[in-house]
This record gives sequence, C-alpha cells and structure tokens, in this order.
Amino acid sequence: MVILKNFWKRFAVWGTEFGTSIPNIFASAKFKIALLYFLANAVILIIASFVVDLYIGKFIFKELFSLFGSEPAIDATTARILENMKPEIWTTRIIRIVIMAPVAYFLAGITLKPIQKALESQSRFVANASHELRTPLAIMKTNSDVILSNPNPTKEELITTLKENTEEMDRMTTTLQVLLSFSGYENRVNKLIFSKIDLTKIISRVIQLARRQAEQKNINLEYNETSKIITNGNSAAIEELIYNLVKNAVSYTPKNGQIKIKLLPENGHHVLLSIQNSGTIISDDDLPHIFEPFYRGENATNTKKIGAGLGLAIVYEIAKIHGAKINVESSPKKGTIFSVQFKTI
Repeated sequence: MVILKNFWKRFAVWGTEFGTSIPNIFASAKFKIALLYFLANAVILIIASFVVDLYIGKFIFKELFSLFGSEPAIDATTARILENMKPEIWTTRIIRIVIMAPVAYFLAGITLKPIQKALESQSRFVANASHELRTPLAIMKTNSDVILSNPNPTKEELITTLKENTEEMDRMTTTLQVLLSFSGYENRVNKLIFSKIDLTKIISRVIQLARRQAEQKNINLEYNETSKIITNGNSAAIEELIYNLVKNAVSYTPKNGQIKIKLLPENGHHVLLSIQNSGTIISDDDLPHIFEPFYRGENATNTKKIGAGLGLAIVYEIAKIHGAKINVESSPKKGTIFSVQFKTI
C-alpha cells in the first residue's frame, strides 16, 4: 500500500505541474517563435531591398547608357530628387518591418495551435487517469483509518476491510492495465484487414447482446431492420464500435427509458447509423471531450461509475481508421444521439 501511495503522489504532482505549465510554456514559445519569424523576415526584407536597389540602379544606368551612347550626366535637380526619395523609401521599409511584428505573432499562434491542443488533450488524459487511481486509493485509506482507529477490531471487520481493499486494488490494476494497453490498441487498429461487410447483420448481433441488459432495466430497445447495406471495413472492429455505443446508451439510460437505433441511407454512397437514448444529458462543456480516454463528464461522474472510460475513445479510433464521421448531440428534448456516417459500396 505504501508503494501505491507513493506512486500516486508522484503521479498526481506530475499531472498537476504538467497541466498548469502548459499556458506558460506556450506563451513563452509563441513569443520566441514570433521573434524568430520577425527577425527572419526583417533580414530577408533588408537584403532584398539592397539587392533590388542595386539591380534597379544598374538597370537604369544601363538603359541610359544605351540611350545616350555614353555615361549619362545627372544634374543637380535629379540628384536632389533622388536624395529626397531615400527617407521615404526607408520609411516605407521600416513600416513594413513594423507590420511584420503582429503578423509574425499571429503566424506563431497558428503554428503552435495543433501542438497546444495535443498537449492540452494529454494533460486532460493525465488528470483523468489520476482521478481513476485516486478514488480507489482514497477508499483504501479510509478503510484502513477506520480499522486503525478501532483498538479492538473484530475478525469480521478485518475481513471486510481486507476484501474491500482487495477490490480497490483490483480496480487499480485494471486501470493500469488499460493505460498500458491503450496505445497498443491504437497500433493494432491501424493494422486491420478490411473486407466487404453487412452493417445490418452486425447491428442485429449487437442488439442481441445488449437486449438482455436492456431488459433488466426495462428499457425499450427499438430497431427498424433495413435491407442489406454493404461497407468496406473490419467486421470485428465495426462490431466493437457499434457495441460500445449501444452499451453506453444502455448504461446511461435510466430504468423504463428508451433507446432508438436507426440505419438510414443518405444521398450518395453513405449510410447514417444513429443511436438515440433518453438517458443522461451531456453538457455543452463536456461534448468536445467525450472521445478522450478516461474523460468523464460532470453528469457521468455524479452517477455510478461505469466501465474504464475508454469505450468512446476506442469508438473514435475505429471510426477514424474506417474514414467514418462520428458526431454526438445532446439536449433535454431529444436526449443523447450518437451518429456515425459510413461509406457504402
């Protein structure tokens, strides 16, 4: 237990520091990259100006020489005009360099934006994974403190505490195994073998698997079967995608609720699978993050813990590798609707 507690402390500290340091890191990096852009463009502009001046001067001299047949003489008026033009030319160049400063800062922001999003996503992943480890540790500590505060615990109390602590350790072990295996899953999903598959058959198999769990909660599971719809993909992966979405709908739909599953052809070579449930509403703040590993929205965290928090992350990876578009919308009127658009053959 001491080893686990020390591991958790190091993990939590690292996660906290990682999350809070991201804005500072990117503010500094954005300024440095903007400065590099600015200096590079200023140097290029100055060098280009000298080259252009030199080239134009030689060109004009050459044209005048060919016109007069001898070296042209520059009178005092022409010399004065050229001399008066120099400040204006350099003023224009300086204005261009000054304008480059905000442009360079803007371009630096665009350059860093994808990296910043990736690191923020990783930071949330660490925070969510930390939460998954912190909860069982807190329960184990509470159980141990209760027993230690009792000078004469009974045998039954000791056995109960040990059983509960063992359950929490099993839960932590599962979480750690999931952490280690998730990246491996991402690598495996990129090596899937594709073939022609019938989506209607896969959906029917998934519904058979999920119907028993739905019946236990007296959930009305509706599915209007359609004619054969063929797509190109991996049968096992597509079945896992659909099963995770249906299982998620059943898990978060309250007793006596309703789930509607539809498979509708769209214009062109596409078909839309929609899974609508009357369960917990996902807030607008949570919607952009629900496909992140271990992410649990506010409503989900206030309900009983379900699964390891990777089902929707796996769904997203499978959809991406199949070129499918996945979307989710949630409102009190319609409930929560997950939709996946597949390409058909």
